[in-house]
Amino acid sequence: MLGAMSLSLIVGPPNSGRAGEIHTSLEAALDRDPVLVVPTLDDAHRFERDLCIQSQAHGAGDAAVVGASIRTFRPFTDEIAAATGAGLRPLLSDAQRLALVRSAVRQTELRALSGSAARRGFAPALERLIGELQAALVAPGELTNAAAELEDGAYESELARLYAAYVERREAAGRDDPHSSVRKVATSLRDGADRWGSRPVLLYGFDDLTEEQLELVAALAGATDVTVAVNYEDREALVARSVLLARLREELGGAVLTKLPFDEGYTESATLRHLDRHLFEAGASRIEPDEGIALLECGGERGEAEAVGGEVARLLAAGVPAGDIAVVLRQPERRGPLFGRVFAGFGIPVAVEASVPLARTAAGRGLVALAHASLPEGSGGELLAFMRARPGEPQGIGDWVERSLLRGHARTADELIAGWEAPPWMLAGLREARPGSEWLRVLAAVAHELAVEAHAGREPVDDRLPGTGREDPVPFAPLELRAAAAAAATLTDLAELVAMPGCPAPSPAEALELLEEVRVPLWRGPTEGRVRVLSRAASAPRHRGARAARRGDRGALPVPRLREPPDRAPVALLAELR
Repeated sequence: MLGAMSLSLIVGPPNSGRAGEIHTSLEAALDRDPVLVVPTLDDAHRFERDLCIQSQAHGAGDAAVVGASIRTFRPFTDEIAAATGAGLRPLLSDAQRLALVRSAVRQTELRALSGSAARRGFAPALERLIGELQAALVAPGELTNAAAELEDGAYESELARLYAAYVERREAAGRDDPHSSVRKVATSLRDGADRWGSRPVLLYGFDDLTEEQLELVAALAGATDVTVAVNYEDREALVARSVLLARLREELGGAVLTKLPFDEGYTESATLRHLDRHLFEAGASRIEPDEGIALLECGGERGEAEAVGGEVARLLAAGVPAGDIAVVLRQPERRGPLFGRVFAGFGIPVAVEASVPLARTAAGRGLVALAHASLPEGSGGELLAFMRARPGEPQGIGDWVERSLLRGHARTADELIAGWEAPPWMLAGLREARPGSEWLRVLAAVAHELAVEAHAGREPVDDRLPGTGREDPVPFAPLELRAAAAAAATLTDLAELVAMPGCPAPSPAEALELLEEVRVPLWRGPTEGRVRVLSRAASAPRHRGARAARRGDRGALPVPRLREPPDRAPVALLAELR
């Protein structure tokens, strides 16, 4: 039985002090064990740091704060589940979920979607669509009924059947996925609101909430005090946020606790203040630009990266902490690696918040090549690619293999190794393994070996040659270790499918297709103390004091300039315009 709702709203535009209000509310509730929910781990780290700094500034002595928890949504739902006894089943991994979607596509008779389903990208796109439907609380039956009302709902009807087939396989496997688990947690919280106790909950940094997240907020508001910070003001740039505010007020009964005005003092630049207040507003007045925005003319992609790197170096030299600088790219997946290399060459600590396909890493490339070479009629070219992807191994044999292929002496992997005393043990292990879970587990072990073999005999890894002071680069960068770990985890998850009723382990060919969907993060871990390279979607400043340089002329780079010395370190957003 739900009690009276208690939902309070802190409303204000960017740079209005919403984060400060959340801090104040959190500190005031420390005796009640409050929980702050934020979008990312970086947000959690920043709030933890700021809380400790404020505690120390208020004379608490030690810089530790006890009594508050800061979570992202996933661990927060796990915490509610533990408190309310939601009884969640083991979660499907991303690889297992995609494998079940692929199984549903293969075993569902399709007509309208048959052409699309034959394409490689169909299953990943369907998996994302199913996730969006789940987040919107649309069940397969509801989609079926909606399709039946359309004049020509053949496509929608088949999508509903595929969605239902996935759910059937998930239930047969006795697993939950992230979306079904949130629904169960919300239901458990409604049925046992008293089990959560009186711990207040605060949400900050969310520009929007999905239907399933709103359902959880409604259940929480029936159990305890909930405070949500909403990024909104009645102007064109923030009109999209009005829907969230309206729903929190009208559907969930939220009351505006605090309405914050824009803080004119957040920056010394009149240009940035003008952009902040009038961006997208029709009929906005013009203003004479000041040093808040700089335009950098560049030539070529590397030239742009180097120009931005030079500006970042200038900001660092002026006293701006690296963690207060962000470089915003339209396509960080494509351009991020270049910026990362250039910045690293300049000695700038950098965190590129993007990912690359597994096949674009040496470990991933070698793993996939070896897997193809192990299959019947595996090509000699794949075997050569595997050998070249092993920098820790001598390349003499690889040179011989390449000559044999170029001279036409061999074509397949079998022809190449016919005269060898023994084939490479990794290749032999895969060929001896039975298709299914055994083959997948062997390939997972190979992934691990490909990443660590280059370090064999070099533990602990030393980055300098003894007595010379010269750098001796580690053969594989951390990216390669992450790639191997991601591949091994994916393959192990796929091997575990055989233990789920009606979910056979993928064949080698199917497993290799699933590996094509694996992406490897270029950076993992806290970004504090590093310049962030990220997308525009992730660049919205969430903390007071942040400022954004907006788009200027095509081909130029607007860069916030500092007064020397800076009175207060800004967040500098360097926006790529090409």
